Amino acid sequence: MGPYEKKPAKFYEFSSKVGCVDVAGLAFQLCDHVQKIDGKYFATAFYEGEPKQDGKAESGIYYKKISSADLAFIPADMLKTAQVQYDDMGQTADMLERLSKTIADLNSPEYSRDVA
Repeated sequence: MGPYEKKPAKFYEFSSKVGCVDVAGLAFQLCDHVQKIDGKYFATAFYEGEPKQDGKAESGIYYKKISSADLAFIPADMLKTAQVQYDDMGQTADMLERLSKTIADLNSPEYSRDVA
C-alpha cells in the first residue's frame, strides 16, 4: 500500500483549498512550482479577482496571464509572511515550507545554474 492510501479520507477533502494563503492582504493559491525571473526564483500562485497588468507590481510580485490562468510569482521574503487560510491538516503549511526551502536554496549564491 502506498503512503497516500494510509491517509484518512478527510485528508483529501481539501483539494480545492490546499495552498490558499493570504500574502500582504492578497489571496493566492500556491502550487508546488517555482519560476525563475530575472535571475531569482519565485513561488508560483493563482489568484482571482481583478486581473493585474503583466509585469512587476510595486509589492515585488510579478503578474502574468497565461492562457486563461492569472498567475502571480511571489518573492521569497513575502512568502515568509504568508498566512494559511484553511485548516487542511497541515498541507498548506507543508507546501509553504517546501517552497520556502526550495527558493532559498535556488537563490543562494552557492547555487548557479543556467538552463537552456
